[in-house]
Amino acid sequence: MYLTGQKPPRIISVVVTEKSEDGMVIDLAKALGRRLQGRLNGRRDFAKLCELVSTLPPGEVIHLDLSGVEVVTGSWLNEALVPLLRWAADERNDLYPVLQGLDEATSEELAFVATATNTQFLALERRSPTRAVLIGTLDPGQRTTLEALMEFPEVTGAELERREPGGQKVRATAWNNRLKDLYEKRLLRRVKRGREHIYSPVVPEVVLNGRQDPDRPEDGPASEARAGQRRTGPTRSLYPHRHR
Repeated sequence: MYLTGQKPPRIISVVVTEKSEDGMVIDLAKALGRRLQGRLNGRRDFAKLCELVSTLPPGEVIHLDLSGVEVVTGSWLNEALVPLLRWAADERNDLYPVLQGLDEATSEELAFVATATNTQFLALERRSPTRAVLIGTLDPGQRTTLEALMEFPEVTGAELERREPGGQKVRATAWNNRLKDLYEKRLLRRVKRGREHIYSPVVPEVVLNGRQDPDRPEDGPASEARAGQRRTGPTRSLYPHRHR
């Protein structure tokens, strides 16, 4: 994770086999192609993504840049990025994928997949490399916990019990369970110091309700996440067509 005021990570072209001091970025258009669609392609690309980042040390944040991608479908996301998050959460890997460069269509597909699979994604806002929108839903306890981490950037469950964020009188054990859940969802980082686990945000600021800055247009991943969550009408399948 990089601090506010630092330069955003540089993009390493084509494939990723090295990292910079600021972090790692995979240009998905160059690494996988400009049209990311289909179940079989998603499975193939999942394996390729795992291979690209397999040599990274635990704790690394990986920025998946979709700015050069023309088409992304729900079926590809379900077969490539959803399992990538689960693979990254394995303690042997312990990596933190973050998305960037999403257009409106991709944001809508991502919001649908997040809801259908109970998955959560962090998508960097276009103007700020330290501010991300949460795409996907959390239960009230998880939401309160993530909000607390925006106020207290490095905490333990015991510290949250003492601080009582939001006026909640919750025991340390319950806070630790919530923190662990968010860690497994790749929304928080975790390190062990002595006998305690210390948790911190993957991105310094996370927008939970998808609100845009007041002077910015209603576009990008924030508004599309809301659009996906407000979707009404007949139930939609992740695989409505063969190419999807």
